Amino acid sequence: MSPTSLAPAHSTDASNQADPPADGSSDRLLTIDDIARWFGVSRAWVYDHTTRKRPLLPCIRLGEMTRFRRSDVESFIRTHAKHHDSKGSLHDKIDSVAWKAYGPRPISGGQPRNNREVRQEMARALLRLREAGGRLGEAALPNVLLGLKSEMDKGQAKQKLRDLIARETRNVVPPPVNVTLRWFYENRFLPQKEEQWKITSLPKTKRFIENYLLKRFGDFLLVDLDKFRLQTYLNELAPNFSKSVLAKTRVYLNSMLSEAVELEFLPKSPAAKLVVPRSGKKAANLPLTPEQIPQVLFHLGDRDRLIVRMFLVLGLRPGEMFALRWKDKQGNSLRIDTAIVDGIEVETKTEGSDAAVWLPVSIEKELEFWRSTSESVPPDSFIFPSARGTAINTNNFLFRVLKEAGKKAEIKGVTHQMLRRTCSTYMAQLTTVKDVQAHLRHSSSATTLEHYIKSVPESVRAAVESLDHLLKKAPADSGQRAN
Repeated sequence: MSPTSLAPAHSTDASNQADPPADGSSDRLLTIDDIARWFGVSRAWVYDHTTRKRPLLPCIRLGEMTRFRRSDVESFIRTHAKHHDSKGSLHDKIDSVAWKAYGPRPISGGQPRNNREVRQEMARALLRLREAGGRLGEAALPNVLLGLKSEMDKGQAKQKLRDLIARETRNVVPPPVNVTLRWFYENRFLPQKEEQWKITSLPKTKRFIENYLLKRFGDFLLVDLDKFRLQTYLNELAPNFSKSVLAKTRVYLNSMLSEAVELEFLPKSPAAKLVVPRSGKKAANLPLTPEQIPQVLFHLGDRDRLIVRMFLVLGLRPGEMFALRWKDKQGNSLRIDTAIVDGIEVETKTEGSDAAVWLPVSIEKELEFWRSTSESVPPDSFIFPSARGTAINTNNFLFRVLKEAGKKAEIKGVTHQMLRRTCSTYMAQLTTVKDVQAHLRHSSSATTLEHYIKSVPESVRAAVESLDHLLKKAPADSGQRAN
C-alpha cells in the first residue's frame, strides 16, 4: 500500500513521496519530519493525525516531543491498506456518496471504529444496491422498502437497513453503540469539562444537570433524542420555572450534544436550534423594604441576627460569610479570601472577590461581644461555627433560618441573594455605582446595576418630579380651566 491514501487530496502526487527513512538502524525513533517525508504530507497533517484526526498514528510522547517506531508505522499502514482502493476515482466516489446520517458509530472490540470506515462500508452497500448499468451519480439510488411506518419505529427501520447492507456487502456490520445520555455525560462529557468549570460553581452545575437533564433524558439513547422531544420538554418547564433555568437547560443540552457530534457519536446536534420559551415564572429579585428588615430580625436568635445584619450591611456571599475565621478580622475590616462550597473551603468566586470589606463600628463591637461568649477562640476557628465546630452549611442556614424567619414575618422569598440585593439597593442611594461595585466586589459595574441595584437613581427621581411639575402647570396665556 502507498501511504498516500491516508494523506490529504492535495498531497497524493507520487512524485512528492519519499522512501521510508533508512539509516541502518530499525530501532531509531522517527520524528514528525521523517513521517511527513515518508508519507509525502505536511507536518501539520502528521500532527493532526497524532492528536485529533482519525485514523490516529501510533506515537510516543516524550514531554513536548513526538516520536514514532518504524514497526508501529508499518503496522499502521498494513492495517489501513484494506481501505485503499487502487482506483482512486472509485475511492473518491465512495466518499462522495457516503451516508452521513448513519447514527452512532459502530464498535469493534468495544472501541469506536473510524467514522470514515463506516461511511465507506455504507457507501459501498448503497452502490451495490443500485441497479446495474449507468455511470455513478447519473441515476438515483433505488428505493428500498423497509416496512410500514405503522409497524416499526425509527430504530427498527435503522436496524433493518443495517441487516440489508450487511447481506449486500457480505460483511456483518456491528450494531451501533447503545450509548445513553447519562453514559455519555459520565464517561465523555464530564471528564473533559469538569476541570474547566469554576470550582465554586462545580457542585451547583452538577446538581443542575442531574435534576433538569439526566432525570428526564438520562436513560434515553443519544439517537433517540430529537429536536421535537427536547423543545417539548423546554415548553413543559416554561410555566413553572424562571427564564434563567430555561436558558441553562438549553445551554447544557446543546453543549453535551454538540460534544457528542464532535466525538462522532451523533451526526448533528438536535439541540442546536432549540428556542428558550417565554417563562411563566418571574424570578423574585426585589430587596427587603425598610419596614420588612426589622420584622425578619425580630424572629432571629442572637447569633443569626448578627449574621443577617452582616449580610445586609457587608453584602457578603453565604460561602464567604461561613468561611470567615477570627484571623480574617483585622481591626475594622474583614479579609475575604476563601469561600465554603459544599463543605469544602475554596478560593473566592472571582479574583476581584478576594478583598477586604469595612466593618462598621456597631458590627465590630457585636463581633467582639460574640467572641467573648466563647471560652476559647483560636485564630483559625470559624467566626460562626456549626454545633460540631465545622463551617455552617449554606443550605441549612437558608431553609432553617432565613426561610423560617421570612415565614414568621409573612415575607416570601427571603434568601441570601435578597439580603445582598438589599445591601446594594440602599447603598446606591448614598453613594456612586462604582462604590457599590467595590463594596460587593463585582468585576463589572454592569453586574451591579443589572442584577443587584433595584432602586430609582436620585437623578431620575429629580427629573420625574420636574417633569410632573412642568406638565401640571396652567398655561401662561389662560387663567381658565377647560370645561
